[in-house]
Amino acid sequence: MCLGCVQFGWSQQLEQGEQSRYWLDGFSRTWFVSDAIRGEQSSSGAISSGWNLLDLNPHVNPTEEIEVFAQIRVLNEFGGFFGQGTQVDVRQLRVSGVLKNKVKFNIGDIYLNQSEFTLHADEGEIADAWGHAFDAQRRLVSYENFFEGNRWRLQGAQANFTLRGDRGLESVVFDGYLTRPLGSRQVSESNYTPDRILAGITSAAFLQHGWSGELHHAVLADLPNSGTVEHNVTNPVTHGKIHKQHEWRGGRVKWTTEGGWSNHAWRIRDLANSELDSLVGSKMGSFAGFQGYFLSSDSSWRGRVGYREVDPFFRSSGAQSKRYDFSQHSSPSIWPNLGLQGTARQASLFDVYSDVALGNQSISPTLMPIAPLFDNVLPYGIATPNRRGAELALEKSWNTARLKLDLAWFEELTGQGTAELRSFDMAGFGFEWTPTYGMDREFRLSVYEQLQRTNRGGSDLESVELMTSNLTVSAQAELWPRCWVECSGRHAIGKGHEFLNVRSELGELFNFERVDLNTQAWMTSLGVKHGLSEEVVARLQWNFWGQHIEFDNQRRLLASQVFVVISATL
Repeated sequence: MCLGCVQFGWSQQLEQGEQSRYWLDGFSRTWFVSDAIRGEQSSSGAISSGWNLLDLNPHVNPTEEIEVFAQIRVLNEFGGFFGQGTQVDVRQLRVSGVLKNKVKFNIGDIYLNQSEFTLHADEGEIADAWGHAFDAQRRLVSYENFFEGNRWRLQGAQANFTLRGDRGLESVVFDGYLTRPLGSRQVSESNYTPDRILAGITSAAFLQHGWSGELHHAVLADLPNSGTVEHNVTNPVTHGKIHKQHEWRGGRVKWTTEGGWSNHAWRIRDLANSELDSLVGSKMGSFAGFQGYFLSSDSSWRGRVGYREVDPFFRSSGAQSKRYDFSQHSSPSIWPNLGLQGTARQASLFDVYSDVALGNQSISPTLMPIAPLFDNVLPYGIATPNRRGAELALEKSWNTARLKLDLAWFEELTGQGTAELRSFDMAGFGFEWTPTYGMDREFRLSVYEQLQRTNRGGSDLESVELMTSNLTVSAQAELWPRCWVECSGRHAIGKGHEFLNVRSELGELFNFERVDLNTQAWMTSLGVKHGLSEEVVARLQWNFWGQHIEFDNQRRLLASQVFVVISATL
């Protein structure tokens, strides 16, 4: 269901006793990095960068039901003196409130998540089964790109209300939003792109005896006549769910059946020349599936099993847009080109975890490029098109340990460029150990390994054989109160090749690109985390990373980074 906005930081009242109508909270961060290429691969010295920032959040309550929130940023890059390099801007602005104790609303910068097939942000390439690896880098990139859980940060309005029922119907919830992900832009001296809107509505009914249902509908559309060259994309998506919950042998069980459809249509015409015919295209797609969830009576066992089919032409801009941009137009901020020949470097593990500029904040009307080394089975989450298959997930918990097992089997519904179908297998296994030692000091060790295999038969021009491995390890040990030593590592290995889809600006598939993925990428981190107080945390890390790439008679890049960050919640 669509959820309203969230905000960063803890509130701090300016007045004690009676709640103040004016109060402040905020966030501050000092960040410094020094990057260097190791060995004899480069004669250049280290590259240093960083900044100080203060995000001050004034809150104003003109009435008890209304709150006005703003986030004002002051940022100073290292190397800027006497005001040079200092930026001051309004980062967020929102009005929230409740009308007559019934309707909740948010206007301005809001965070929305509707359903997995209509509006949903999948974590994608940095997904960590335990959520601990490279915590400092992930927090920094997420904060700067407005990544908040599975929500997209959008600008617009959102409202919801609940109706109470009786007898068989307990309650009904209605939630709706209207946003503008992209405004009209000037692309040449006399041409402008149209405005783009994203709107949706959700209704959920809760009945007795564990029955409930949801209906979600979302539409992405370019507004007609809002630009000089009409390049319109329309993408309505509908998603319905039916749930049944009950108890079985002391545990809880939930069954979900879901289905829906989409239409992806586009039109191009020149408004200045009515004699030219319009170019029009449209594709319908659908999906269906079911899932079962169970939780044991003592919560030590939990699991999920499901089956799903997603049509090759199913398109959902709000659910299939990716958090990270792997297109040719996006290059790493650190060493985008290497060697005397200026060899272009593709984004790797280090960039995905550390590069703020690689994050994507936009809703894309077409399928974005993928990185098969990190995820080739479900690169667009569960809304990945042209998939049919089953999933199984199990987790067992003890007092100081947890085990996790994930299995998935998928295949294509329709061959791409051939009658042969790809098959996809995925297996993931991990454990987390959290004992205590000496004066109840904390220790944590987390490990997760994910293997993926993609296979397609046929001739040499058709066959696909790709095997990838992604191992993630993280550990943290408390040295003394509020001081921890922490380390993280991830190693990605690819062997084989794949054919990536090449699509037009309108998302139409017109070619394939063979990519050899006999490569590796890795990143490790070792450092100290110290809580100076409950609100202030300092981290000092040394990061070592690399990737296979050929440049100047070299076959791999090795680099290191000194990473310092001090964060304060105001």
